[in-house]
Amino acid sequence: DRTSALEQANEEIQHLSITDEMTGLLNRRGFNLVAEPALKLARRHDRACLVAFLDVDGLKRVNDALGHDAGDELIRDMAAVLRDTLRKSDIIARMGGDEFCVLVTEPGEDLVMLGERIQHSVQHLNEVGGRPYLLSASIGLAYAGPQDTTTLESLVARADTLMYEEKRSKAGTRTNN
Repeated sequence: DRTSALEQANEEIQHLSITDEMTGLLNRRGFNLVAEPALKLARRHDRACLVAFLDVDGLKRVNDALGHDAGDELIRDMAAVLRDTLRKSDIIARMGGDEFCVLVTEPGEDLVMLGERIQHSVQHLNEVGGRPYLLSASIGLAYAGPQDTTTLESLVARADTLMYEEKRSKAGTRTNN
């Protein structure tokens, strides 16, 4: 019984160490632990991969105008959109603050279609939500072909750079952070 209880406690500690408490998604550590072997497996099976890096637009304004509880709800809404939009096999993580990352190891669509699908889900949430804010996100998408040897870290960095380019292109709009 003690061994079983200790094993269960260790599993719980492991789970807590890789999970974001607010959203229930993987955290940065969890993403790296799960995504690295998934990327290697995809390459072994000659599959392409997509990495999406997202930043929630306007979190600071929501926090300042409506309070941090509303900001936390905005973060949870983004997590829900990703969970509901992406497949169970896609690896989704909250990297920290208002940033999220996704690894898609069996893309059935191209970068543009994935980005449009996420943005469509964000728009749908805004239309049916009845929230005191509008959810918006900037998204950077990086593609790695089956023969691409780019590291996970480099793919995430590329998607992050593309996300910031999109965010900068929104300068002066209501969604700019």
